[in-house]
Amino acid sequence: MKKLFVLLTILTAMFLVSCGPMDPLTILKANSQVKDFLDQYPDADVTVARLTATQSMLENGVVQELCAISLENKSHYKITMTDVTSGLEIYSYIDTQSQEIVCLKKVGRQSAPKQDYEDEGYDADKDYPEKDYDVDKPDFKEELENALDCEDTVELAGKAYEEQVLLEWSPYTCPGFEGYKVVWSNEVEWPKYPEQKYVSYITNRDKTAFNDQIRGEFNYYSITVLTYEGKVYSNPIKVIAEHFEGKEEPTCWDSDGSKNYYTTGKVIYDEVKYYDECEYNVLLEQYCTDDGTVAKQEYTCDYGCVEGACKEYSSQETIYLYTDQTTSVGEHVVELENVGSDGWTLISVDEFKGDPREGESEIIGCVKVTVLDTYYADMSTERKAKLLLALTDECLNQEPVTEDFLLGIGQEVIFNERTITLVNVGEDEVVVTVGDVTSDPIIVGQAEEINGILVEVLETHYAELKDERTAKILVS
Repeated sequence: MKKLFVLLTILTAMFLVSCGPMDPLTILKANSQVKDFLDQYPDADVTVARLTATQSMLENGVVQELCAISLENKSHYKITMTDVTSGLEIYSYIDTQSQEIVCLKKVGRQSAPKQDYEDEGYDADKDYPEKDYDVDKPDFKEELENALDCEDTVELAGKAYEEQVLLEWSPYTCPGFEGYKVVWSNEVEWPKYPEQKYVSYITNRDKTAFNDQIRGEFNYYSITVLTYEGKVYSNPIKVIAEHFEGKEEPTCWDSDGSKNYYTTGKVIYDEVKYYDECEYNVLLEQYCTDDGTVAKQEYTCDYGCVEGACKEYSSQETIYLYTDQTTSVGEHVVELENVGSDGWTLISVDEFKGDPREGESEIIGCVKVTVLDTYYADMSTERKAKLLLALTDECLNQEPVTEDFLLGIGQEVIFNERTITLVNVGEDEVVVTVGDVTSDPIIVGQAEEINGILVEVLETHYAELKDERTAKILVS
């Protein structure tokens, strides 16, 4: 009997080897949780993707949120099963070599099917039965408190194109995400779910666009984000359909209104998109002109430019930086120069340098730098680190640097690495340039911020001959 058992074991092993690697769906369907899910939702959408080693590493943010583990630096299968009606999803990751399921998580919110409501006509005043319960709900409270760099607001923009409405919004990146409800109304200016009807439910966090059919002359939209902690609402927008008589759609549309230097935006002109961009600390701001065309302005940001918007003054910031990328905290420039394979970093703050490791803090200059996380790659441009930057008391208590100059017309001085030139002098006002930015006339006794430099006019001397005119200015 023992010999027979050994023989059967050998034959089984030979059979498995001869069969080669199993199909990843076959492996997954053998799991009892997946089997129960597919038995209950046989029409669920299934997507299978083979991730390279690099793609697996980039997926670790999602995997850590789902399963509290990190994928190894090798190839994996990613399989997603989605039931649109219930809002339930199963995320799974399979090691392509060992064919083991390394992460499997069911997420979402079970509720009464909304399709029935739409078929019979949705009534906002009717109390529909709905039972919400969490599925394997993790404890997100602590994670939410620590997620300093996530985006918990959603900005919505939209435009009518012929018979369609194109909606686009910024992604919700905080933990606990369940789905986007695209909400519509022809009367309520700020429609919200569940008070008003939703036209689409999207459970893919990264899918942030939706094409809707024209439903009337006036269309009000917003996004309701479902999370484990509750609901988050986007801004509302109003879209007027093109094909209705009397509609005059402008040829140029700006998502952030006009010259908004502190909001990332885009301009759609003649169905072409123009995005706000950064070139070091210079913002390339796209906007619509008065005659309805697109134009671009270069604006120098005082505290750095990130992802198409100027940064505002901040004494503390959490940010991901790639090698050779810079940011600003307060008035101090921070650069990530390199990342090592063992969590070592090389960071400069102004003219000072430091080398804190992952999990450690170091005061560089007068900025406290804490390395929260690092990612090492063979290519230096792919290396990055998550940093917590905070101004120390030494930074916060520094007195501003000021200096006064007596200048003649055309004379230049260098202050804080910027060239200041006296352009002209009137009887009680002057015009100066700082870098490539020219001021409006500044009256004696008043001050104006120009290209990051505060210029105050102390006194002027006006003469008929331009070469004899002078002005005394205080800069800081």
